[in-house]
Amino acid sequence: TVAQLGPGDAAKGKRIFYAGGCTSCHSKPGAQGDARLQLAGGLELKTPFGTFVPPNISQDQKDGIGAWSEEDFANAMLKGVSPSGEHFYPAFP
Repeated sequence: TVAQLGPGDAAKGKRIFYAGGCTSCHSKPGAQGDARLQLAGGLELKTPFGTFVPPNISQDQKDGIGAWSEEDFANAMLKGVSPSGEHFYPAFP
């Protein structure tokens, strides 16, 4: 399905990024301004299910999701499953 979508549209992606509030969870604690866009993760979210720490979702190949395939990303966003098969539930999706 992802392969059939064709090339991405940066303007639409930006709209989804902000509508989804990605920086709310994935920004480094205390980040301000443009630093919020680095998506380094680390903010502790306390919930009735326990404390979750959103991961680094930057484009970094080692520490972020830069090495993920389009399929990996789609599985995370649509199914809440990591590339290694771990479930992100109840934190995501």
